[in-house]
Amino acid sequence: MEGVALNVAELNRLVTVHDLVFWRGHADLFAGIVLAWQGQTEEGIAQARRGIDRLIEMKAYSNVWYIFFADLCEQAGHHADGAAVLAMAAPALAEGDAWLAAEFYRIRGLLMLARGEDVQVARREIEKAVATAREQSAALFEARALAALDAISRPEGNVATTPAEVGDAGAASAG
Repeated sequence: MEGVALNVAELNRLVTVHDLVFWRGHADLFAGIVLAWQGQTEEGIAQARRGIDRLIEMKAYSNVWYIFFADLCEQAGHHADGAAVLAMAAPALAEGDAWLAAEFYRIRGLLMLARGEDVQVARREIEKAVATAREQSAALFEARALAALDAISRPEGNVATTPAEVGDAGAASAG
């Protein structure tokens, strides 16, 4: 994390010194993510949101920024905001910007669960994340999706069927 924080600080310096307006959104997004990682969750979400808003304003083409922000929101409990921004990634994904497709499906499934949506539909999203990661030989994304699937299953192997049970299963598997 320290290396990422140093790179973000350098990006912020370059953006400021050279007035790189297009890159301000990127700098704010990543600085916000770093703040959240460092335990300043609300400040981090707010700064990352400013970054997303700037990227939208600049019409930055890529679904990666939306996926990064949605992941941060999912982890921080900002589920509605995460789902709304993640939906913005869908058109680029449909047009072939698919290198983070597995993460898109994993995060969408987790956000669905967190928002109390149908557990089986959410499970299918996460299973799609596993399949996509395998198709792309993306071992890290496969592992993350498999961990998410594990978190929505009871330790004894019974599938959780309600959002409350999913939360209990996730807490049990994390402990």
